[in-house]
Amino acid sequence: MKVNFWFSDEIIFRCVLTAKDSQQTQSFTVDPAEEPNRILEVEVCSGDFILTLIPTMTDYKSALDDIETSDWKGKLAKKLGDVMLSAFDKMLLRVGCKYHVTGIRDGDTVFIGQQGYILGNLAGMELLELIPVIYMFLEPSCNGQRFELTDAFETNRKDFIKYIKKYCLIDFGWQLIITYPIQVGRAKRLTTSKKISKTLKKFNRLNDADREKFLRKQEKMMSR
Repeated sequence: MKVNFWFSDEIIFRCVLTAKDSQQTQSFTVDPAEEPNRILEVEVCSGDFILTLIPTMTDYKSALDDIETSDWKGKLAKKLGDVMLSAFDKMLLRVGCKYHVTGIRDGDTVFIGQQGYILGNLAGMELLELIPVIYMFLEPSCNGQRFELTDAFETNRKDFIKYIKKYCLIDFGWQLIITYPIQVGRAKRLTTSKKISKTLKKFNRLNDADREKFLRKQEKMMSR
C-alpha cells in the first residue's frame, strides 16, 4: 500500500524520514525547500508501522554559495548570512522522534508539521535571565489524528551546549561565576534524551483542549 507524506511549508529543516514495517525499513531525506510539491510517496506493507522523523539543518552553505557577489558588500552579506544561520542552528535543540503509526489506509496522506516546545515559564526565565531551551521536532498526523510518540532523542546536544557556554561568557564580571554553572547545568539537564522523551511523550498525550491551551501560552511567550 502507498502512503503519501506531505511536508508543511512552515518546516525550516531537512528531514530524514524512516518507515519501518514488518518486512522492511526504508529511509528518505527530504528538503522541503527543494521539493516543489513537498510530497513523498512511500510503499509500506500495512497501515501499522514505525515512523521516525529526524530534523537536520538544510544545506544553507550551498544556497549562499550560489549567490553571486561582485563587490565587498555582497561578500560581507554572504559572510554574515553564514554566521547567522550557523548560530541559529545551534540555538535550537533539534529532536528526532519515533511514532507508532496505525489505522492508515492505502492512498492516505500523512501531514508532517513542525513543532516547538519551550521548557520553563517566561517569567521565571526573565527573572533569572535564563537562556531558553527549545525543542524543535516534526510531528505527523492524518485526518486530524495524531500518532503515539514512542521515543524522542537529541541530535545536536553538543553544539547546543557549546552555544550556551559561549553565550554565558558574554556576561563578564562576578555575575559570570554564578550564571555560568546555572545556565550550563540547566542546559545539560534539559537536553538529555531521557528528559526529552519524557517531556514530549507527556505533550503528545495531551487532549486537544489542553494542547491548544499550551500552544497559545507558548505563542504568547514568544511574542513578548
